[in-house]
Amino acid sequence: DAFGLDNSQWYSFAREGLTTNDVHRILDPSYYNVMDAQAKRNSDQAFDTLFGTKEQGARELQLMQQKAAEMLPKADLITIGMGPNDIIFSPLFDVLFVLKDAASGNTLYAQLVGNALRTVLTSIGDMNVAAAYSTVLGVAEVIGALPEVVSALMLSIVRGYMAVQQNWEGVVNYIRAHNQHAAIVCVGGYNTTPELPCPGTDKVR
Repeated sequence: DAFGLDNSQWYSFAREGLTTNDVHRILDPSYYNVMDAQAKRNSDQAFDTLFGTKEQGARELQLMQQKAAEMLPKADLITIGMGPNDIIFSPLFDVLFVLKDAASGNTLYAQLVGNALRTVLTSIGDMNVAAAYSTVLGVAEVIGALPEVVSALMLSIVRGYMAVQQNWEGVVNYIRAHNQHAAIVCVGGYNTTPELPCPGTDKVR
């Protein structure tokens, strides 16, 4: 890279579409045990989607967890940039599950939902939020599931805010418990709702 460091000296755990739950899970594998069923479902889906198959997703997650355990205690600088995916992209997975249930038993609707999933995945890769939401809401309207989808979307966005709050503190505390000397720097982070402060940011120096 630009600093001339190899993977034994520098490593990025950033992956498209991962949320703060996923980051927390990479650092602390035991965190999965305290996640609720919906969070587990979305996290599993995120890794499966990111790496192509369920088996490959589980394999890559395990490799990242091993790498994190190896590098965390030795790191001198740790940068954290997470949060937007919880509020922007993660709700799309919740909505797609609602669409899938609504389309159950109807071959045409199931095909529409399948096409929507592919469009959403492409849009996540391209960071095209408008296209992803336009596709999901359009399909919801066609199959008569728009009220259910909008309701699920609102609830999921709230869950996303709560997850960011919880995981910022949890991730920073976990890092500090295993590495007291590293400088922790927040990069690309922003809090769009000052009335919902992110706890634990006082530990980020």
